[in-house]
Amino acid sequence: MAVLDNLQAGSGAVEVDFVDVLRRTGCRVRGHARYAPMREAPAGLVERFENAWPDLAPLMHGVVTIDVDHAEVLTSPSYDVGGTPDALVDHWIRRYADAVGYAATRRA
Repeated sequence: MAVLDNLQAGSGAVEVDFVDVLRRTGCRVRGHARYAPMREAPAGLVERFENAWPDLAPLMHGVVTIDVDHAEVLTSPSYDVGGTPDALVDHWIRRYADAVGYAATRRA
């Protein structure tokens, strides 16, 4: 609950990175965040989550929304030297599978 406490006590200014760990790409957003309990969540937001992840929805207590002031794309330096999304996904699936002792397979 520390994040919620911080949002409620402060200005709500946040910087959040969303990263695809297999493709090594993502985005960084800066803006102002607000927490809303489920009963006050923006219309449609909860329903989209419930449809996408029905098993997780009952665990939700609320949502955090961010009014984005700035956004930028994040990419790995691997792309600067010729890396491709498919090659990076294949590499990281094998690497993670090896780390936990699973056979590496990639689903389309």
